[in-house]
Amino acid sequence: MKRLSGKTALIVGATSGIGAECARLFAAEGAQVVITGRRAELGEAVVKEIVDLGGEAFFFSMEATKEDEVEAAVAETVKRYGKLDIAVNTPGRGPSHFVTEMTAEAWHEIIDVNLTCIFYCIKHQARQMKKNGGGSIINLSSNIALTHSIAKSAYCAGKAGLDALTKVSAMELGPDNIRVNAILPGFTSSERVGKWLENPAVYEEVVYVTPTKKVSTPRDVAYMALYLASDESANVSAAQFVIDGGAMQVGTPEVVQILMGLPRRES
Repeated sequence: MKRLSGKTALIVGATSGIGAECARLFAAEGAQVVITGRRAELGEAVVKEIVDLGGEAFFFSMEATKEDEVEAAVAETVKRYGKLDIAVNTPGRGPSHFVTEMTAEAWHEIIDVNLTCIFYCIKHQARQMKKNGGGSIINLSSNIALTHSIAKSAYCAGKAGLDALTKVSAMELGPDNIRVNAILPGFTSSERVGKWLENPAVYEEVVYVTPTKKVSTPRDVAYMALYLASDESANVSAAQFVIDGGAMQVGTPEVVQILMGLPRRES
């Protein structure tokens, strides 16, 4: 039996990278998949891939930082498939700003994308999951919430806040049979980070601090999301799952220093 047979999954931010890979994998495992995002052309392309392979999916255009659009995406999911069993929340963005040079607008924008919009997602997803007897909410965080990096104060704060939001939500929603967990990837060959890894110095730095000597792929992260979405993780909640090949145990790669042309810390 397919691991997600009969389940409906809403994936927020699934037009590329980890979100798109979750959509493909969940559909292959039997789920009806709702793909959301701002880039309709990419979203429809992912839907076509899934449908061409015999899966069930549709695309809903949505801006995750707007609560009414998040609520509408949940409503459309239920209208199409009658329920919501699984939600994967992937939005996140972290441009580099030093604290003394960051504008208030930049701070709020980064916090909104990495934290506030996930609050909207959990709020409306959980309200629906309560109606159909439970579900699994999976939030995409980052190992940078635990390791930190210069010029990433807002991003680190947003992801650390997301991890706290995940745990408190799990405490509140557990009695309703709703599990809430977070996945914390390290450097992953997704759309945005993949461009950084094309820089030989960045790639060498990341691999140097990674015990497995491998860069994670979106599929690596999607497999963890699949476990958390499935009944195999029926009593797993309020947990953080780091996927970085063990890098966090060695040290933070100095990628920002390389990209910004700054000296390494020890120099």
